[in-house]
Amino acid sequence: MGRTCEKSKICCKTYAKLLTNEFLSYILALNLKTTSMKTLVILAKEWSDKVNGNSYFSAKIYFEDQEIELPYQYGYGNQYESEAGKKLHELGLIKLEQYNNGGHESLWQYCRKNDIKLISNKAENCKKRYLK
Repeated sequence: MGRTCEKSKICCKTYAKLLTNEFLSYILALNLKTTSMKTLVILAKEWSDKVNGNSYFSAKIYFEDQEIELPYQYGYGNQYESEAGKKLHELGLIKLEQYNNGGHESLWQYCRKNDIKLISNKAENCKKRYLK
């Protein structure tokens, strides 16, 4: 549908490798060689509390030479992308369109509209200690 988003599911062991500067440099350098688009990278980790049935995540956002951390919080599915969009909006790095009903445009819509490549990965089934 023309979405500029690359998603993949990764295991928690692989996640540690993704956080290396070499990996991020590779992604950003690859993007610069192939396109003039800006790149937004979101790397998240998810833990499921099997006793209570809740899911939690934490994430790191890389955008315009900045690293922004999303703290450990409740959420499942692609909630980490929504929270990343809110955080970038709060910091003034992006301007999400606000709707009359109180909602706002999603991060992937913003990226598509503004020619930003969104790369989003989530490591599922992590241990709780890896999220803090």
